[in-house]
Amino acid sequence: MKTEPIKLHSHSAALAAPKPMRWNDSGEPAQPAAVTAAQALAAKVDELGQLHATIADMKRKADKIRTELEDAGLADIEGQAYRVNFAQCAGKTLTDWKTIAAKLKPSRQLIAAHTTTGEASTRMTVKARQTH
Repeated sequence: MKTEPIKLHSHSAALAAPKPMRWNDSGEPAQPAAVTAAQALAAKVDELGQLHATIADMKRKADKIRTELEDAGLADIEGQAYRVNFAQCAGKTLTDWKTIAAKLKPSRQLIAAHTTTGEASTRMTVKARQTH
């Protein structure tokens, strides 16, 4: 059985040739995983920021409408799909326990014995980026 020698020049040409373009399932050029993951996270940050902005805008509009409805002075207002009812509620009662405790002058040991710390939590702040 005779084997042909490997022609190195044909293999080196194949290695030097540009790689064929790969496409993802949505028809866009495929990106390396690290770039794609970073871009996906950046897109999610932008989407979250847009949602926060939309919610804030909707809340402002809802607050304005509530004020207009409340200023009408009616207890009940009927719409086509919703109804609004206004009722007076008693104010919230708060006890300033810190001031009371300070006046009683408890010892540090007594305070420490009745002090607990909750679980740690993660705070997320979403802000629009400065554009110049």
